[in-house]
Amino acid sequence: MIIDDFFPIFLVDSSNIPDFIPTMTGSGLKKDSIATNKNNSFAFQEYELLQVLNKYTIYYMRKIIIITLTLIAIKTYGQNHYLGVDAGLHFAGMASKDFKPSFKTAFAGGLTYEYFFSKHISVGAGAVYSMSGFSTKNPIDSAGRKSKTNFDYLTIPLKFGFVLGDKFFGFVKVGLIPAILIQAKEVVPQYNNGEFIENETTYLTNKVRKMDIGGVIELGGGYNVSERCKIKLSLAYHHSFSSVTTDNYYSKTTMRNRGINLSLGLSWALSSKPLEDEYE
Repeated sequence: MIIDDFFPIFLVDSSNIPDFIPTMTGSGLKKDSIATNKNNSFAFQEYELLQVLNKYTIYYMRKIIIITLTLIAIKTYGQNHYLGVDAGLHFAGMASKDFKPSFKTAFAGGLTYEYFFSKHISVGAGAVYSMSGFSTKNPIDSAGRKSKTNFDYLTIPLKFGFVLGDKFFGFVKVGLIPAILIQAKEVVPQYNNGEFIENETTYLTNKVRKMDIGGVIELGGGYNVSERCKIKLSLAYHHSFSSVTTDNYYSKTTMRNRGINLSLGLSWALSSKPLEDEYE
């Protein structure tokens, strides 16, 4: 379908059209597949326009982010900004209709940032290294060795929180977790006549999906050690919306990351004033 059904036609002299035009999707358009009209020019196909629109969407999203960060910087004085460190256990698994892999215990930890609009409402972000994946049992291994598939991500959790309490406090947070794949590998025990020999490692980084995004809900509590320092303990559950599978990795099924995080955190206020003094 030609885009002039919805938008004005973009016309280009067909004499300058190469035999093959690369597209933003990594594929391309052949000259013969391009719609032409009687004036020896052509109209871009509809999906090419969508690529252009996506490009402008990214452009304006960047502008919005820059404006937002600028406003935050201008209003930094007297606000409540907290930087922190979180680390803990990640009980990682995979959601799939076609097979039921086991959870594996791994590590998750990184830096966090939280901004309080008021004493009870906050938003936060972070940069967290998260070891995801799953494990599967080996029936022939009496020692209980398992095959492990590891997906290591740099995650950027974005959360909205509600806090209750003073010296001791509790909180609930919900949000999204975009993630960028750092490395993926599969570690499989090898046997000879039923006897374990060694673990064989196969790297999957170039086969699985590079980006992931999911939802998260977190419950926890903490203690204000001082006006500027607090510690917290939390339990979070996350579940991906996207599948790690591709045409080169379990192409006929879907596999979504999921897991439970048990983490301990320490955060420090950038402002010297206590939270209640600034908002009362």
